[in-house]
Amino acid sequence: MKVIGINGSPRKTWHSAQLLDNALEGARAAGAETKRIDLFDIDFRGCISCFACKRLGGPSYTKCAQRDALTPVLKEILAADALVVAAPIYYGEVPGAVRNFYERLLFPPNHYTGGAPDEGYGRRIRCGLIYTMGVPDQAAHEKIEKKKEKKNPPLLYNLAELQNDCSRMFKISPDETLRVVQELYEKKLVTYPRTDARVLSTAVAKEISRNLKGLTRYQMAAPFAQEILEAGSFQGIEKTRYVNDKQITDHYAIIPTGQGLQNLGRLPQISQKVYQVIVRRFLSVFYPAAVYQKVSLVSAVGKEKLFSSFKVLVEEGYLKVANVPSGKKEEDAKNAEEKTDDIQCDAAFLACLQKLKKGAILPVDGYEIKEGETSPPKRYNSGTMILAMENAGQLIEDEELRAQIKGSGIGTSATRAEILKKLVNIKYISLNKKTQVITPTQLGEMIYEVVNASIRALLNPELTASWEKGLNYVAEGSITSREYMDKLEHFIRVKVGGVLQVNYQAALRSRYDSIAGNYRKGGK
Repeated sequence: MKVIGINGSPRKTWHSAQLLDNALEGARAAGAETKRIDLFDIDFRGCISCFACKRLGGPSYTKCAQRDALTPVLKEILAADALVVAAPIYYGEVPGAVRNFYERLLFPPNHYTGGAPDEGYGRRIRCGLIYTMGVPDQAAHEKIEKKKEKKNPPLLYNLAELQNDCSRMFKISPDETLRVVQELYEKKLVTYPRTDARVLSTAVAKEISRNLKGLTRYQMAAPFAQEILEAGSFQGIEKTRYVNDKQITDHYAIIPTGQGLQNLGRLPQISQKVYQVIVRRFLSVFYPAAVYQKVSLVSAVGKEKLFSSFKVLVEEGYLKVANVPSGKKEEDAKNAEEKTDDIQCDAAFLACLQKLKKGAILPVDGYEIKEGETSPPKRYNSGTMILAMENAGQLIEDEELRAQIKGSGIGTSATRAEILKKLVNIKYISLNKKTQVITPTQLGEMIYEVVNASIRALLNPELTASWEKGLNYVAEGSITSREYMDKLEHFIRVKVGGVLQVNYQAALRSRYDSIAGNYRKGGK
């Protein structure tokens, strides 16, 4: 293989030439023969529109008729296997010499009858283009904005949130989390776990000092609990967003009782870890918000505006107790989920940024262009699936129905984990135990296609919401239980009757065949 490199820059050692040399070096490393040609060393001119290259049967048909120093170069290119052209950008375009080269190379084989250019050459020649553009090595500081951002402690744990965090941090399934927290409850270490609420009741808030006093006997929590008690930051908690009787149906959020600590050491390691997570979340709400100092810069490089943002943690607040040691991989994963465009920096660097004055000249070491692609949504893991089930009502367009299952969603706090477990057991979905990532099985996709083709309403959370709405009417006395059951039975008869009357086999078979291509033998 032979590769020709054309340096379209008047400079033989600057950016365009350097990138061209790197490209040719890569070609040589792959076993190709290479040759570099400096275009500005050649005495030639562009196309003169003589149309000799268009005369059928003429001696120069599909070839440039001009004879000058570029002629042997064009002949060499047409005999090569690949062409790489490197050129700078001047005034939004390549230099005139490069444009003349393109005319001489590309115009002769073009057809006016719609034929492809490569027909004129008789074959395709692989081409690569490298364009460079110089930019100033200084930036003028134009604007600076300084502001403080607060990050408040999160709400307390309900079962769904706890299952999600344990799935992320400890890679355990929701049913395993439920088993662990149930054990903690039975050992009197935490409050009732099967709850959807993330707040406390007013009655519990008034007695919360007992929980804190009990935690002074827990080594990890002792210094924080003692600090909270001495500062009195637990007083007035009933006036905060962490206490709301209206958001509690049956049970308040999961919190440590401050009791049963004599049993903790005899429990498995995973149980102790989950307990610590609950304790840290509980203690967090008694601390102030974390505060970040943020600095945003606007710099001018020529006519271009560059925007950058930096931030540093200046007041740790609740973070000093909330951070759970969980290993670097887990922390990296969490940080990836919370990724922003702000660059984390140290306090010294931030102090330097804050001293900048408008018009100050900043040195620029270099520029980097990053290409990115919009990524598809991440696959559900066991924890995020639990949250999706809890918040399924958000997918409903009808406001009345959406409000019907707001905060409850599909299933209950006590049944969601069991639903997932059952789907795994009957092989509708697959659960990776190491990552807790959920994927559908071939059987699961086939079942989905059957339901989607026959009774699509079963796939919509609106159905759950409408049934819940009917049950509320029964509870209110607006309708009788018999009326509700009659409507439910009518729905079933109509849908089943529709399935029996329509033949879905042909359509489903094509869908099955399409699905099968995504799976190896065995349905995985």
